[in-house]
Amino acid sequence: MKHFISCLLLCGYYTLGSVCENITVNINGPDQIVIGQNVSLNCTVNIDVDVKFDWKVPNEQQLQNGRVVENHFVKNLENLTVSVIIIQNVTAADEGEYICNVTLTDSVHKNYTLKIFDKPDYMHNPYMFIFICCAMLITAFYTMSFFNLKRILYMCITQFRIDSERNSRIEEQLDLLPDVKIFEFSKLQLKLGKELGLGKFGVVCKAEAIGMINNVTTTTVCVKMAKSNTDQKHINAIRSELDIMIHIGMHLNIVNLLGAYTGSINKKLMMITEYCCFGNIHYYLSSQRSSFISQINPNGDLDFNIHTSSRNPYSSNNAENKHFIEKHDEDSIQIFDENEYLMPGETKWYLNYRGDFEECNYKPSCTYDLVCWSYQIAQGLEYIASKRVFNLNLTTKNILLTEGNIVKICDFEFLKMNSHDENYQILSTSDLPKKWLAIESLRDRVYLTQSHIWTYGIVLWEIFSLGATPYPNIRVKDLLNALVKGYRMEQPLFANKRIFQIMFKCWETDPSKRPSFKNITHSLESLLKHITISYLRHLNDTYMKLNNENTPSKDYSILIPVTSKF
Repeated sequence: MKHFISCLLLCGYYTLGSVCENITVNINGPDQIVIGQNVSLNCTVNIDVDVKFDWKVPNEQQLQNGRVVENHFVKNLENLTVSVIIIQNVTAADEGEYICNVTLTDSVHKNYTLKIFDKPDYMHNPYMFIFICCAMLITAFYTMSFFNLKRILYMCITQFRIDSERNSRIEEQLDLLPDVKIFEFSKLQLKLGKELGLGKFGVVCKAEAIGMINNVTTTTVCVKMAKSNTDQKHINAIRSELDIMIHIGMHLNIVNLLGAYTGSINKKLMMITEYCCFGNIHYYLSSQRSSFISQINPNGDLDFNIHTSSRNPYSSNNAENKHFIEKHDEDSIQIFDENEYLMPGETKWYLNYRGDFEECNYKPSCTYDLVCWSYQIAQGLEYIASKRVFNLNLTTKNILLTEGNIVKICDFEFLKMNSHDENYQILSTSDLPKKWLAIESLRDRVYLTQSHIWTYGIVLWEIFSLGATPYPNIRVKDLLNALVKGYRMEQPLFANKRIFQIMFKCWETDPSKRPSFKNITHSLESLLKHITISYLRHLNDTYMKLNNENTPSKDYSILIPVTSKF
């Protein structure tokens, strides 16, 4: 609807020819007036004499009942006289003709009309308004879809490029390694030792790294390389594992990357990782079945006061309540509490790699150790999951034990990155430990975030049975059918009811009903002593600090806890 604004000039009859004929009257306002705005209308006369302005507006009654209309006039240096009317908070009722009467002396007048617009006519039509809104939404939807399509195409092209380059020669792949150069370590500074393990694609050796700590000392490390330097599939697997380890970053309860030797086409690709002297906890526990100290009393409750002096299997020096252990740094010491768990100090942590598990003068493990390890494993898995990575090969054989009663998750050959989807499609389970897989993984070949929880429950059962094989009376081919029918393993020998409830909840058929790692760690924390929790958190703070700095440590000694003497 249009607004009409009139300008009426009233001149004296005796001056009409000499004055009014040369007078121009204008009304200026916005090109478009929208409901809710404040509007200013200017009535201008090109004459520098006293004139009288009189505005007539529609809906005067409404204006008088609370609407604000300000009217004033001014004179400027261009001999113009201006009257301004201001209407606040325009509504549809303000539509109509606005008249500006300009009077000089008598009643002779001249009219001037100016047309302005409030808002487009379609704004008064609700159907038209709805139509336009829908059109805008549809346009926005297709615009977003277009950009999403471009993003998806870009992702597909990028993935195709990466997959293609994964099948290319090794020197072409090195450019894809994220930040690998900052981990570069000279092969000349590595002295390979005996073989420690063999995976599907790689072989792990014990080694001595010269100059890894302070450019002087020799550090015991693990070196993983492809089983075959000529098999591109093996090299790609090690390269992929290196990618993922760099992506994950550092954590106390995973075997961390210390360095890498990328070499050239005629040389091996090597990963240098932390060395854990006690080996995997499966073998460690199996060897201790006859000497294990159960701290479950006859009532089925945990009682960590049972055989307190043997609570820690890694210390041979027992004082009354605590003792001091010297570090490699002779100027600093660390204090152990009455339970022989290391208390964090103010100095750097050094690792005294002593030897292999078979050579250690170890003491028996106890229930407290099992709870402590279970807590640490949950912490490590929670961290890995936060990086959107799945570990499809989690068993006690891939969890290592090192000095200070620290356990670390290892063997990242079967880690899979899951950057975009919540589910990971398992193409084949032939290489995976089927008795550790969740029911949905066996049935539907999918791996969810919650599938980690199920597998963790199986690992708990392994730990508290001291390395027994899961589902001992069920063949692999019959396992899925038994699980679908509701079968679950019974409480292991060295767990009480409270611990068994934690693992049993991990085996809910509905993944959404399984506890989170955060809930699990909270439950296990309640079983551990405060000094142990503080000790573990303090150790992990160093790793988190390095992650925040987004750089590997140049002094790898700060990554590892001080060890006790045997």
